[in-house]
Amino acid sequence: MGKLIVHRDAYKRKAYIRKDGVKVKSAKVDASTFKVKDRGAKGRTPASKRWSPKEWTHTGWEKGIPVSKRRSLALKGHRGDKLATARGLQRLANLTTDKSTRMKAEADSTYFFKEYAKQQGQKSTARTPKR
Repeated sequence: MGKLIVHRDAYKRKAYIRKDGVKVKSAKVDASTFKVKDRGAKGRTPASKRWSPKEWTHTGWEKGIPVSKRRSLALKGHRGDKLATARGLQRLANLTTDKSTRMKAEADSTYFFKEYAKQQGQKSTARTPKR
């Protein structure tokens, strides 16, 4: 494992009062550069240590399909469970690097969160995705 160089910018630390009542004045902290040990593991990360180990549900959802068909495929893939569908699409939106996929998955997940809230008789707290 090699060494990584960290470049830390200068910043102004705010004044604060410690638990023992001593006032600590604000101070300018200078920029610094230092080396740290690279702690990344070599090779491919095993499935048990991946941050999203849960298996994907294959629904047939694609960004090129019209909205109504896309949503019906996603819902059918999750056996009619609106909450699971919303969470699956939200996960897709969070993990994808493609902007159009992210926007469409966010819009669809918001739709399913709102539908689930309606089904439960609650007011939806789902936010509309930013454009």
